[in-house]
Amino acid sequence: MHTQKSTLRPVNFSKFIQTIFRIILLIGLLGITPAPVFANAPEPQPYLVKNISEGRYPSQPENLTDVNGTLFFTAVSYNSENSFYGLWRSDGTESGTVFVKELSRENYTWEAWNFIAFQNELYFTAFDETYGYELWRSDGTEEGTLVVKDIYPGGYDSNPMLLTVVEDRLFFVANDGIHGEALWSSDGTNEGTNLVKDIIPGTGSTPLSNLTAVNDKLFFTTNDGIHGEELWVSDGTADGTVLVKDIYPGETDSINYYDEFSFTAYDNNLFFFANDGVHGYELWRSDGTTDGTMMVKDISLGANNSIEYYYNSSLVISNDMLFFQATDSISGRELWRSDGTEDGTVLVKNIYPGGGGSYPQNITAVNNTLFFTAEDDIHGRELWRSDGTEEGTVLVKDITTGQNNTDLEELTAVNNTLYFIAYQDAYGYELWRSDGTDEGTHMVKDLLPGSGSSMINRYSTLTNVGGQLFFVATDIDIYNNILADVYLDGPYGIELWALGYFSYMPLVFAQ
Repeated sequence: MHTQKSTLRPVNFSKFIQTIFRIILLIGLLGITPAPVFANAPEPQPYLVKNISEGRYPSQPENLTDVNGTLFFTAVSYNSENSFYGLWRSDGTESGTVFVKELSRENYTWEAWNFIAFQNELYFTAFDETYGYELWRSDGTEEGTLVVKDIYPGGYDSNPMLLTVVEDRLFFVANDGIHGEALWSSDGTNEGTNLVKDIIPGTGSTPLSNLTAVNDKLFFTTNDGIHGEELWVSDGTADGTVLVKDIYPGETDSINYYDEFSFTAYDNNLFFFANDGVHGYELWRSDGTTDGTMMVKDISLGANNSIEYYYNSSLVISNDMLFFQATDSISGRELWRSDGTEDGTVLVKNIYPGGGGSYPQNITAVNNTLFFTAEDDIHGRELWRSDGTEEGTVLVKDITTGQNNTDLEELTAVNNTLYFIAYQDAYGYELWRSDGTDEGTHMVKDLLPGSGSSMINRYSTLTNVGGQLFFVATDIDIYNNILADVYLDGPYGIELWALGYFSYMPLVFAQ
């Protein structure tokens, strides 16, 4: 088994193109070229990166992941002779979108997942007939894509999951056949990949969840059979992997087993939601010590819950504040913010007056502006923004007018712009953008003209790679099987797309 390491040093052509554009823009602004030509900077336009599969067969790119400015993903390749599932990488150009390594030739469903960037390389879980499901890494070359370690020897699956980077270590959960599911860590080498601690000794598994890095510490939750689902911390050693605090004393769980979006590093502490049996589910903080683990504020007084997990209660940092959805049992479920103190944890705005609740969801930070979806008593669920103040929390645009809801998904920040997928009856699910204003919030392009959807749930996965947006789209209406006459050549099916100032494929948009 190979263990030597090399580092991918990609040439990000998309960044080069954007740099050239900015230089041209600056020249225009300086008056070297007539200013009206450059008065309004053009918006980046969608283009097909590469038609990976021949004809209309879909390559179905998945696992889109940014590794030091290079996009890694998996795709299915079809040609006249066979089909296979493999790892690809892309710099945003057709020629720079290349096949890395074959992962499967027959059953290509769920053969690789858990993609994460670590030490300028890609780490992931993948299947091999020799090793089973094990931890892999890739530097973007075929020879540099290999198993890190056969944790469960003999072709059995160690099934690494919950990969989490903490400084120079990669933590994950795996099963070596001796200890059951337990905490492991790796420095990227065979010798440096080892068991951290078997919390419940023996072959029985100890399910771990909510792995979160805070500086040089790993926080996670588990049930050791004594304390229920509680907060733990690890420094990467067995002795340094300990229970932080039995928040809900006894065998009762204080923390939801799987609630990764509410575990957030902020102000050198971990912030999360917990129930101590007295106050209900509230906002908590921890520095990794028993004394330093405490409730921030009892928002909904007494045993009432201010947080409900099934209402998408994520914690998001924007403008040096934590934002989340909560209720004080008076104003309904609304947008709250916190600076980590009791006095600094306050309601931002009662968007839906009267206790109905606006139920903020899809909370996403774009620089110092917070975007989210919410509903008031007039508009239905639409796009909103906030700067953390009541007066600065406003409706961005009523996309579906009246009290009808707009289905918005995958809110993604790219540079100073919010991108998302939205549905309209006339256009289906398409890519949208917003600068936070009504006029600056619009569909990027109707890639599949008419009511058909170019953006498909599960596949679209908007991904920011070094300041460029990549996504997956189709020019075929897969629901109604209608081909779109959008390009001079095509259709292409479900393929990899991107936004850029220039199209790298010789495609011509129909007018």
